[in-house]
Amino acid sequence: MPFFPTLFINSSVPAVKYKAFDNHGASDGVNLILGTPTNATPITIGSLTLSDLSNNGIGTLNVIAYDTVPFAHHTITTLNDLGLTSLTVSGTGDLAIGAFTDNVKTLTLTDNSTSTYGLSFTSSITAPNLTTLNTGRLRQCRRFHLHWITCSGNTNSIHNK
Repeated sequence: MPFFPTLFINSSVPAVKYKAFDNHGASDGVNLILGTPTNATPITIGSLTLSDLSNNGIGTLNVIAYDTVPFAHHTITTLNDLGLTSLTVSGTGDLAIGAFTDNVKTLTLTDNSTSTYGLSFTSSITAPNLTTLNTGRLRQCRRFHLHWITCSGNTNSIHNK
């Protein structure tokens, strides 16, 4: 398993920008920890931007979301990562992602959290080159609406494991 740097966010912020100091984009990854096991306050990141030195998107984002308030969730209002191929959420908290644009052909979304709702998308996913969407494990499929995905071209398959 590759080493990915970890970003710790313990309070709401308007923007977070992470830039890897290489040109490996697709093979780079970031672990994002939201809150702590005893943090009862939902955290909002207005804009999360992930890229490498050449402004290629980061391939993997692993989010550990901690939250102890029932029915509350952490929020990433806008996720900016044009090379994201894998998004995994774990922990005890819920994560809501608003607008998200991606340029990859294959995207895998996985929810390994033990929270009430886990991963949800509250706005739109725009993926002009998407041909395969692997939904890994999404426990709350009612919160993941495929009509929010905009594809130009042909989306060949959507897989739910």
